[in-house]
Amino acid sequence: MASKARSSVTIDQVQVVLVDIEGTVTPISFVKEKLFPLARTELRSHLVSNWESAECQEDIRALCCQCEAVILVQVETDLKNGMDDVPKICDASLSPDKAYPKSLLDAVLKNVLWHMDSDRKTTALKQLQGHVWSKAYADGKIKGEVFGDVVPALKQWTDEGLIVGIYSSGSIHAQKLLFGHSQEGNLLKYISVHFDTTIGNKREKGSYSAIAKALDKSPEFVLFCTDIVQEAEAAHAAGMQVVVTVRPGNAALSDKDLKSFPIVEDFTQLTINSVDTAEPSRKRARKAEEQDST
Repeated sequence: MASKARSSVTIDQVQVVLVDIEGTVTPISFVKEKLFPLARTELRSHLVSNWESAECQEDIRALCCQCEAVILVQVETDLKNGMDDVPKICDASLSPDKAYPKSLLDAVLKNVLWHMDSDRKTTALKQLQGHVWSKAYADGKIKGEVFGDVVPALKQWTDEGLIVGIYSSGSIHAQKLLFGHSQEGNLLKYISVHFDTTIGNKREKGSYSAIAKALDKSPEFVLFCTDIVQEAEAAHAAGMQVVVTVRPGNAALSDKDLKSFPIVEDFTQLTINSVDTAEPSRKRARKAEEQDST
């Protein structure tokens, strides 16, 4: 379905454009050099200020459950790689309802920072990070950054009747903050649906099958744009069409990776034909073939 060329890529039969965030529509530098450091420096004050709120308590409970799950996984996997030092938050006698707040606060801080240092993209961590960023976005302390070609692409896709969705390891809340408080204004008007890791790991085929089901679309009518080849492979295995983005600051792709999927350096190189626009061209092609044969 895709005509592959480094300078220009055309994808036909599309109903939904599903895009990743970091390294696809947003510079990695914005995430690594602004968002993550802010989450780190504001984490303690956020927890102290919001400790008794239902939202914060839910974040802590999610981190506790995540901690126990990570420990169970480590028994079979991480221990083999020397990663047996994950800081515990809760055990059978320690819970957000019973623990002395300072002891739990210190445990949460150690656990969250360990996950951030390990660049783990766990759902509970991403949920908490989004809540930490909320105030910074609301106060104008930070604004979401997108590449210059992104807004024109979002506008064109929606004008042409395509559904635009986001699938990121960042929480849905964090996604909406970034696009709702961007340097280009509120971009949420272009985005119809959001997915995060609550639907599944981004490197697993089943996650993309679940997204197609949630969209009520056949996967071959969904185009997924990402900078991570492993994610592209998972989406492709689920039947989606895929384009890999090569942006400034992204990790270099191998020669094999560059040949595996259509590659674009920005969205001006990408032409997307919807099901409605692609079908007439097919009819014209068939008609031309019939005339040539007569």
